[in-house]
Amino acid sequence: MILAPTKHYISQIWLLCTIVILLPNLATSAHDQEVLHPKSHTESFQQIISGIYGTESCSGPEIRIDDLDGNSHWKWDTTTGLHNVPDQIKKCIQKGKSATEVKRAANGDKVVAIIGYSALMINHTPHNNATDKLVTFGVCLDDDLPQAHTVEMLPGNLFAIATTSDDEHAGFWVYDSSDMSHQTPKQKITGVKDIHGLLWDDKEKVLWAAGNTAHGSGAVPSYASIVRYKYDEANNKLIMKAHYNYTMSCATKLSSEWGSEDTFFRYWDRPHDLVPIPNTRSLLFPMDRDIHTVNILNGEFNNYGEEIQKQYLNGFEELSNRTGDNGEYLPRSDIKSISLNPGNSTLYTQAKWRDGNAIPHQVNLLSPTGKYSSLYKGCNIYRSRWFADITGWPTAP
Repeated sequence: MILAPTKHYISQIWLLCTIVILLPNLATSAHDQEVLHPKSHTESFQQIISGIYGTESCSGPEIRIDDLDGNSHWKWDTTTGLHNVPDQIKKCIQKGKSATEVKRAANGDKVVAIIGYSALMINHTPHNNATDKLVTFGVCLDDDLPQAHTVEMLPGNLFAIATTSDDEHAGFWVYDSSDMSHQTPKQKITGVKDIHGLLWDDKEKVLWAAGNTAHGSGAVPSYASIVRYKYDEANNKLIMKAHYNYTMSCATKLSSEWGSEDTFFRYWDRPHDLVPIPNTRSLLFPMDRDIHTVNILNGEFNNYGEEIQKQYLNGFEELSNRTGDNGEYLPRSDIKSISLNPGNSTLYTQAKWRDGNAIPHQVNLLSPTGKYSSLYKGCNIYRSRWFADITGWPTAP
């Protein structure tokens, strides 16, 4: 049942709620939230990977792996490792200044990224100079995937790229990364709009996607949705029909942050990342307005951002005043990425309030005791992550 639009008591937010429909018929007992055996916070969580945009104040685009003091351990830029890359893909790599996505992959032997107008797989083998930093696969994004915001490496040399669009072709495309000369996707899986998060789940052998049910700025309410696709190992492909679809119960417009003259005023609230929570079967996802979690065993959402902040972002500091003209306070709005580790240290990036470019200008680090610090201040950085497998969420082999 869809309720009629109502006005928030302190704002002009259009809020539409519906009963959550969960495809799987699963129990919702406390036992469904499986907790894996925790591991101690080790030296493996002493490095972070970040994508640095090219600006006047910061060189780039480039990918950096640094320690927590900002000391460089590994760096790749758009002139590096291109020996085996076709000329057309080189042009796409070097065409823009953005570094939209960076992730550790293949147990740390690879990095996957979106750089300029390309999606890339890059060797990370600092112990072997002959192979280190070589681009092993790349796809041009300028024609069919210009809005792509995230990628993920899957088993069997598969490489998933989200379209991050909301047209009839919205979803993600899957490529065979063993042959860079072959630029035709092996699969085009459609249905989820505006995907900003992809995450391989090695325990269940599935791919999770975070997106929306409808056009981001359309008249039809658009609900955040966390969707699961099973991997068919025998045929080395994803099953194209979504296996589970967990959909949030409310669709909210962004009218607290944006005035009626702004483009984003008519947009619906959307996820911007998909974050594994260490030692659990839950995912965290920041949206335009706040942060949320979902228990993937039963589809139960936690929409209490302040509660989630206390548990996973101890010491969180919002950037700038984040109160709308209507008086609504949204301290956790515009978070573009979060990365958690089992030792309770957290990385996050947050764009400034009412910044039309929506690009954060620093990486924020929270220590296990809640001490706040920042890295790369003044640089444009959309995402930054721990360069280590998150406990309970290993990368695809």
